[in-house]
Amino acid sequence: MNKKIRNSYILFAGLIIITIVLFVQKSQVNNSPDTSDFEPSFKESNLHGNKIEHLDSTSLVYSNFKYGFAMDFPNNWSVDRGVSEHNIIRAGQIDSAISFSINVIEISDMESDIDIWTLWDNKAMGLEANYRSMLPKLVNSNIYNFSPRKVYVSNREAIEIRFNYFVREVDVEHEMQCLFYSIYKIPFTYTIGMHIPKIFYEYNPDRYDYMINNFVLMKPNK
Repeated sequence: MNKKIRNSYILFAGLIIITIVLFVQKSQVNNSPDTSDFEPSFKESNLHGNKIEHLDSTSLVYSNFKYGFAMDFPNNWSVDRGVSEHNIIRAGQIDSAISFSINVIEISDMESDIDIWTLWDNKAMGLEANYRSMLPKLVNSNIYNFSPRKVYVSNREAIEIRFNYFVREVDVEHEMQCLFYSIYKIPFTYTIGMHIPKIFYEYNPDRYDYMINNFVLMKPNK
């Protein structure tokens, strides 16, 4: 297989996997892509005592020097490390059912000439079609208002996907607004996802739409 095509498929697999871990925590996914080209996750790595991250407990500004990103969370949110393997940091308001999650996968032996916009536009790869068929299964609900577009995040090419779905717990039902962003910067793939009850989102959409601006890519430490 041509190396460039192979690398495209590896990147495709990475994007699919981090989308899966963004939405589900303890589910098993059949026929998942081969992960043999992925480096050990942040939670598995031997950190050798190096300072690789910092969270300011007052301002909730989080910096990760291994993966080269920072995020400024709202001061009244709670922060934890999430539960999935590649979930680096998670924050939100539990009582309001708002969550914001950053997932990272490191992919070895990738070329610099692969960009996420080209991957998205390649119909043969079927990235958009896979998202459309996969997301309802992951949220266990029909999705609607599925809307992808090309954007920039921290001056990098990114894909933004928005959609809505219903959450049902016992006898309570509410609509959710989901926004997530996929970014590739050698050798990392980043997925940033946010879930907000639609009633909160519609009251102040700008607050949530522009929260992605608080995510900043930096030069990672080697």
